[in-house]
Amino acid sequence: MALLLEQILAPNQYDANVRTKKGSTEPVEFAIKLPGRSEDESAFVYLPIDAKFPKDTYEHLIAAYENAIPDDIETATKNLETVIKKMAKDIRDKYLDPPNTTDFAIMFLPFESIYAEVIRRSSLIDQLRTEFKITVAGPTTLMAILNSLQNGL
Repeated sequence: MALLLEQILAPNQYDANVRTKKGSTEPVEFAIKLPGRSEDESAFVYLPIDAKFPKDTYEHLIAAYENAIPDDIETATKNLETVIKKMAKDIRDKYLDPPNTTDFAIMFLPFESIYAEVIRRSSLIDQLRTEFKITVAGPTTLMAILNSLQNGL
């Protein structure tokens, strides 16, 4: 993720390992600095981005697909959804602090394959967005988001 940020944004447009929530001891991996709402040119709000990779859960799902056992696939799918929801809740609870941050954060899934597996579950994506205020991004999607932000900045 650091390489993607470095390719698109200037060093002063994001911070690494920053505590975005007042009173929290948990630093988010990266936070993009977005212009604040005040007249003060130096004011900004953070957009938290945290990388997650539920490797074991994903590998169980792939194994279930390869074995083609419907009950195993269903169990592995439910486990993946549960893990992703827990990760989303953690991101929300640790890093979101409007108006010091945006009212949403980005969960970065570093491999397109796991991103595709998560994004194809539209009800899960809707729940992440509405309940946890989380947008899911893979490498390509994060690149598009960063390009859009760069153009806006």
